Amino acid sequence: MFKIIYSEPNLDLINKFIDEILTESKKETKIRKEPFFDILETDDGYEVQIILAGINKEDIKIEVDKKIMTVSAERKINEKDKYNYKGTYFGLFEKSFTLPDDVDVDKIESELSNGILSIKIPKNIDSINKKRIIKVK
Repeated sequence: MFKIIYSEPNLDLINKFIDEILTESKKETKIRKEPFFDILETDDGYEVQIILAGINKEDIKIEVDKKIMTVSAERKINEKDKYNYKGTYFGLFEKSFTLPDDVDVDKIESELSNGILSIKIPKNIDSINKKRIIKVK
């Protein structure tokens, strides 16, 4: 028969362990300042999906200048909150994408749902189906 031996917990050791965890969590950590994103291609367009958890749609800006699409946003921190550990990024970020030649920039649409920004970029079917002769200079 096995005997189970119970012992009193070492409270000093437990308290030291908890203090180390709290102290370690308050140290500055290297945080990714650019959100994760995916780019999908379908027959009729492209879709850029960017994870923007905790960001309101009013704080997101999407701009297209020539063939460069720039997405910028700000995740604001509530100054009243006291964090023991911050593993996510607060502040401004900006990400630029070079758009392919076959897109219709006038028909780009976006939607923020469940923390994911979805930017739908339709292909310009007319420019794809046009036959062009390129003169060599």
